[in-house]
Amino acid sequence: MTSQLDHSHAALAARGLGALSDVVLDDAREAMLQAATALNLGPAAWRRRKAAESRELLALSWLAPHRLTVDFLEMSLVLRVIVRLIVPVPCLAEGPDPVIFAREAVLGLSYPPEVLRTPLPGYAFVEILEPHGVYHPNVAAQPQQGQRLCLGVTLPAGVRMRELVLSTYGALSGQTMRPDALDPAGVLNPVAARFFEQNMHRLPFSKVPFLGIDDANPQPANTSEESS
Repeated sequence: MTSQLDHSHAALAARGLGALSDVVLDDAREAMLQAATALNLGPAAWRRRKAAESRELLALSWLAPHRLTVDFLEMSLVLRVIVRLIVPVPCLAEGPDPVIFAREAVLGLSYPPEVLRTPLPGYAFVEILEPHGVYHPNVAAQPQQGQRLCLGVTLPAGVRMRELVLSTYGALSGQTMRPDALDPAGVLNPVAARFFEQNMHRLPFSKVPFLGIDDANPQPANTSEESS
C-alpha cells in the first residue's frame, strides 16, 4: 500500500501544480478539511469558494510535504490558515554580518470575502508569525504591528490562496526580490531594501523552486542555528 501511495505521489508531483485537482487527500488532511467545513459561515457562494481554496491548499501541502504544512484551518467569515513554509528567511542579527537565516516561516494567511470582488493591498493577506526580526524589504519594519509581507501594490480580485503561498515563497527565498529603496511600491522596510540593493550578490537566498528539493542550507555560515 505504501509503495502505491509513493508511486501516486511521484506521478502527481511530476505533473507539478497542474495535478492539484487530482490529488486525493489523505485521512489527516481530509479530517482537517471536514472539521473546518462544519463551521463554514457566510453566503453559499463564499462558503463554496472557501472550501475550494482550503482543499487546494491542503492538496498543495500533500504534493509538497517537504515545503508546506497546514497547521490550522478555519472557515469563519474570513478564511484563516496557519502554515509552515520551508524557506530561508533573512533575519536581522548583531555583528559584522547583519543577516542570519531561519530555515522556515510560520505564516498567518487571511482570505477575506472582499477578495472576490475587488483588488486588495498586497499586504492584506500574509503575516509572518515566526521567525521574529525578519529583515526583508517587503516585510513591515515595525514588528509590534505584525510582520506583514507585501506581495505587491495591489493583488487582483479573485487571487487564489495557492498563488499567495507561491508568491510568499518567491519573495522570502529572494527569487522575486527586487530591492529598491527609492521605489515605495511594496517596500515596507527601506533599510533592508538599501542593504540588499548594495548586496545583490546574496540574492536569491535559494534557487530551488517551490516543488524542488532543497540544498538544505542556502548560506551555511549564516544560519540562525549555527549562530546561536
